[in-house]
Amino acid sequence: LSTGRTWELNANDAVPSASLIKVPIMASLLEQAHQGNLRLDEKLTMTRADKVGGSGKLRRWRSGTKFTVRELMHTMITESDNTAAHLLIKRLGMDYLQQQFAVMGLKTTNITPEGMRLDTYGVPRENYTSAREMAGLLEKIYKGELVTPQYSALMLETMKRLHHATRFSKRLPSGWRLAHKTG
Repeated sequence: LSTGRTWELNANDAVPSASLIKVPIMASLLEQAHQGNLRLDEKLTMTRADKVGGSGKLRRWRSGTKFTVRELMHTMITESDNTAAHLLIKRLGMDYLQQQFAVMGLKTTNITPEGMRLDTYGVPRENYTSAREMAGLLEKIYKGELVTPQYSALMLETMKRLHHATRFSKRLPSGWRLAHKTG
């Protein structure tokens, strides 16, 4: 990022996004907060129908539990919690997310209701992204250019708090922190 040099391999290829989809969801959520259409301290109530499988612990919490939007965003990113993602997607709306992804310049990255389902046998319409688009989002966050400088800083700090040291972060020297999202 400091030199401007890049190295790419198949950077525009569409690949299943898996949990990386949660990064543009987070950015879209913060855009809504910036526009005044939601508050980070707004409380959402988790129902039984909101609980989804896969990553995360929220599905084990009691139905009727209330979480702030900020708590859900944090849990969606740091624990890759699918129930938190589901609650936020429900609050924002799938149509808004699809439109906001386009506004952010994401042409390959998409989100569909089918792509958010966890099914052993695959889904009829997968969520996709590309390395170039994810790298571009992360660079904008790093430079303070996604939503606002303050919200970019919040996204960066949130991504530094992933609970599981995996891949790159596991091999970092002591004291280093990595802002990332596995997926």
